[in-house]
Amino acid sequence: MGLKRLGSFAWRTLRAADRFVNERPSRWVRHDRTDRTIVLVHGFLSNGSRAWRSRGGDWLNLMQSDPRLNGWDLFKAEWYSTLFALESGVEVSGEALFQSLSQPRRESLSPLLSRNLVFVGHSMGGLVVRAMLVQYPELLTDRRVSLLTLGTPAHGVELARLLDFVIQPYGHAQAKDLQANSTALLDLHLRFGQIAPQLRGRELVEEHILSPVRKPMHWVDRVTGWRTPPLVTMASQGRYFGEPRAIRLADHASLSRPTSVEDEVHEELVALTRRESTIGV
Repeated sequence: MGLKRLGSFAWRTLRAADRFVNERPSRWVRHDRTDRTIVLVHGFLSNGSRAWRSRGGDWLNLMQSDPRLNGWDLFKAEWYSTLFALESGVEVSGEALFQSLSQPRRESLSPLLSRNLVFVGHSMGGLVVRAMLVQYPELLTDRRVSLLTLGTPAHGVELARLLDFVIQPYGHAQAKDLQANSTALLDLHLRFGQIAPQLRGRELVEEHILSPVRKPMHWVDRVTGWRTPPLVTMASQGRYFGEPRAIRLADHASLSRPTSVEDEVHEELVALTRRESTIGV
């Protein structure tokens, strides 16, 4: 076997191993068959185990302990996003998310059977949800659907150009789609804008790449007063549901990891579920 064929075989083996390890099944976290479901969708290069949990706590546990969310089932969605997910751009990932959510779970029930659905998308996860809804607009029929996005760039991320090391040699579709004003995001923005009036929602963004409450940024802030700009900016928002909201002192990671029921992000979710609990009551 020549070196070229050996290298090709090793590359295919690495990709297959990565997919085997990291392509995880979506699953119910709480399933009381209430006809109301919160679906959480992680972001780029992440998964459902990491996206909602930090050292300070687990947002899924917080949701289950908050009596204001009693009556809402919880579903943790997965979609494949790693450095080896070369062909899975935002549109392909939207299709994959739909297939994952459509698969029967406990007692053959899919979360998409719920008549009240609140999707929570962190970062690129919000784009993947939008892509799914654009491809399957029938999901908006006879359902009340809401979308809460956390640091989701409708118009891309300027710093995504730093991922050229995987875009140029390997053609990483997800990284390419995340670039500012990419063709894929422009098309998705226009198509989602047409169906957005059928949904309710909220767009939240961070204030910093690294929050000043984190060490060592805490000391940098105290000494110099300098604070990092956000990764996903207000200007990158789609404004589908009115003016977006910047969460004070949050960074891109902490947006999806509230540690208290009084956290602004958690409060936004609670407010959205209260507005959506009208069908099937």
